[in-house]
Amino acid sequence: MKKDKWLVTKSKKKDTYYVSIGISAGYGKGYKKLIGVGSLDELMKYHPDPINALKTECENWDTEWDRNKLKPIIDDFLKKSTNKIKITNYSLEILDKFINKLKIFENMSSTKSKNVIDVLRYMLQKRIIEKSSIFRCFNTQEDTDTDLPVSKTSFYNALDYLFDNKEQILKNVNNQLVSENKRKLQVLWYDTTTAYFESFSRVGIRLPGFSKDGKFKEDQVVIGLITDENGIPLHYRLFPGNTTDSKTFIHFMLEMKRIYEIEKVVIVCDKGMSINANIRFLEAHGIDYIISYRMKAGSKKVKEYVLKQDDYLNYSEDFKYKEQTYFSTWQNGRKTDKVRRRIISYSSSRASKDRKDRENLINNFYKKAKNGMVSASDLNSIKKYKFFQKVNEDTLYKLNYDKIEEDEQFDGYYIYETSLLNISPNEIISIYQKQWQIEENFRVLKGTLELRPMFVWTYKHIEAYVLLSFLALVVLKYAIYWIQEHYIKDSGLVENITVTKFLDILKVAQKITKEVNGIVVSVEYENSKKLNNDLQYIEKLVTKYM
Repeated sequence: MKKDKWLVTKSKKKDTYYVSIGISAGYGKGYKKLIGVGSLDELMKYHPDPINALKTECENWDTEWDRNKLKPIIDDFLKKSTNKIKITNYSLEILDKFINKLKIFENMSSTKSKNVIDVLRYMLQKRIIEKSSIFRCFNTQEDTDTDLPVSKTSFYNALDYLFDNKEQILKNVNNQLVSENKRKLQVLWYDTTTAYFESFSRVGIRLPGFSKDGKFKEDQVVIGLITDENGIPLHYRLFPGNTTDSKTFIHFMLEMKRIYEIEKVVIVCDKGMSINANIRFLEAHGIDYIISYRMKAGSKKVKEYVLKQDDYLNYSEDFKYKEQTYFSTWQNGRKTDKVRRRIISYSSSRASKDRKDRENLINNFYKKAKNGMVSASDLNSIKKYKFFQKVNEDTLYKLNYDKIEEDEQFDGYYIYETSLLNISPNEIISIYQKQWQIEENFRVLKGTLELRPMFVWTYKHIEAYVLLSFLALVVLKYAIYWIQEHYIKDSGLVENITVTKFLDILKVAQKITKEVNGIVVSVEYENSKKLNNDLQYIEKLVTKYM
């Protein structure tokens, strides 16, 4: 025999819905006991979803209870309910798919902490969505569906664990990308940047140096970064804040070759790396290279050759080039047996850009100038000094018109030096032009992900925090590359998804959960219509292809 139980019903009289509870008399026979609770509108003053709440609560009621017993219980339950509305971001589930796909946290060293991987996964997600600091990650867990049973100390301990597993993590990511055919290691693009601290303690690798953020007084570190042809970072390394660009190069390349076991590769970089020691290192290790720079840094002989116009080949109305080969030299000028190739190119559109950049620099100088001079402290924010000369040793600068006139001669001229002898100048230039991807990575790392200023102080925590930010950048660039690739596969259409657009889609993915007495009574998803459509399509691609 079927056991009696209380049921919740809703009926309409005129324009009002009324809620009752009752015990069924059998299929089609109505109710053998029915007790009115009240109008739905009135009950909703005390509870956002009284019907579902009563359905859950009445499972515990005795079917022998009568109206006099139940009415005060119902009133007490509804009117004294603890209501809670929780708004969380549910896009972390999507990010987690890409983190898993990259196998970031596999084969890590053993640890007594049961939750350290969950903490790292959560911190990585929050770095992407909210650029969260470690402290903020701990304090804003309620903004997500994450509820880690750990203390704030556990978050900082997770940084130590991350530091200890750095090389394994970097290998995991690279191996996975190579296995998916999302990465080729034949050509890599290298550059450096700086990241500052709001401190002046000069401890460890935190040292003042030439700041690419214009923060010349603060402590900083130098970051070397190398990127593959799809714009996905491969490797990074930290250096003391007073390290020059050229001095990062050999240490970085040796570490990269050791970790990833790279043998044959072309390294693309700018003039800052092009000192004799670096070139000799590349030649000695059989590493090909492409180095480019504006034609302001060459010797007098090279400049004369560049300005000589009769041997240029016109490729188009906007572009012309010429080239020469020569032997590499030792530091003392003695020739080696290694042949180098120099390609000089001129672009009229690039010349226009060079002119505009210089004019902007000069205009910024005039905005700060008093009597034609600018103080050294004001000059820091302009960053580039090449058109300025000291008026005295300490404080004041003026424009150097000779430098400006010399600079104008070489607008639009660029030089490419390479060890590659058998590919066309256009191919060389085309390869170098992907250098914009590493520049974009720096903008995302320092701007979108707000790497700086940094608020961690020990070497291990600095290294781990930069690694966490590096992984956030890798996940972002990989996710965008993967989505665009599968968008074409699924629809045949090209969808240009920028980092900003992707993050906007993720940030507004809100889930509104209503709870009563700790019980979830409703879940709603809220988005703008267009972003919701984009998010739904991304979810569809992830479900279908991942």
